[in-house]
Amino acid sequence: ALSPEAIAATPPPAADEPNLVEAHGRVKAPGVGLCCIGAANALFAVGLLLWLTLGAWDASQQPGVFEHSDLKNTLLKLGLVTVPLLLVVLVLGVLVVAGGLYMRRLQHYPLAVAASILAVFGPLGLLGLPIGIWSMIVLMDPKVREAFAARKHANTAHRTEMPDPAQASPPRQEGWKIHIALVGVRDGKRVVHW
Repeated sequence: ALSPEAIAATPPPAADEPNLVEAHGRVKAPGVGLCCIGAANALFAVGLLLWLTLGAWDASQQPGVFEHSDLKNTLLKLGLVTVPLLLVVLVLGVLVVAGGLYMRRLQHYPLAVAASILAVFGPLGLLGLPIGIWSMIVLMDPKVREAFAARKHANTAHRTEMPDPAQASPPRQEGWKIHIALVGVRDGKRVVHW
């Protein structure tokens, strides 16, 4: 999941793994940069959405503002284009923040690469360009890629086995049948048990 609590709960690499420690040091600063750019883009989108919403509400409270159909149609068309674009900028900003957080933890390599690319898009693209290039250069380093792979392997090796649903007690039935689906991941494949 992409929750900040889950990301923060993941410990940094152990000190006895020098390659992981070195890679962790290399990805830390670009990861922070991605988080800053993503947060700034998301805050920009939220701020502009609030400004547009409050402006439209304020205009609707003034008598006679929308008497001219040209002004009303122009504002409606502007809102129909601007609001979806700002929502896309907001989602991209959140993805860049998530990618930066995961990059700092040496997790989810594809998301970190995607965040590096997405940092260029948005209202702060000129600031995101050097950070995106910097983080891509760091992510393309073979030692960093190995560290991501080692971290992924370490995370999968330490997972506990999922309980066997066949051995679980049957669900209680009180007037209607209750179905419980257990969803998990086993050997990299999603498993669904009914």
